[in-house]
Amino acid sequence: MGVNAPITPTAPAHPLEWLQERLVALAVACPFAENNPPNCPLHHLRTLSSREILDWLEGLSADEAQFMLRYHECCLATQLESQLFGRRPVRPPCRKMRGAPHG
Repeated sequence: MGVNAPITPTAPAHPLEWLQERLVALAVACPFAENNPPNCPLHHLRTLSSREILDWLEGLSADEAQFMLRYHECCLATQLESQLFGRRPVRPPCRKMRGAPHG
């Protein structure tokens, strides 16, 4: 393998477990502000005990977990773009994304 060869992650045995692992970090703090913004859909989750957070994560369907990851990717991109270009941060358009869980 050459020096410039791409690094490809090993495919997870269970995609839902892979998604849940990524959500653990989001359940601790916002990746942008490193706190717990009140307008985040995970705001309440971050106030729970570790056991309650893990129980909640384990109860998510793959679609719900994927939506949460996409939402946070969109939000982070929106916040970074606002910071880079000197615009006032706006509520990310992520709430209108396809695949939003109904509830």
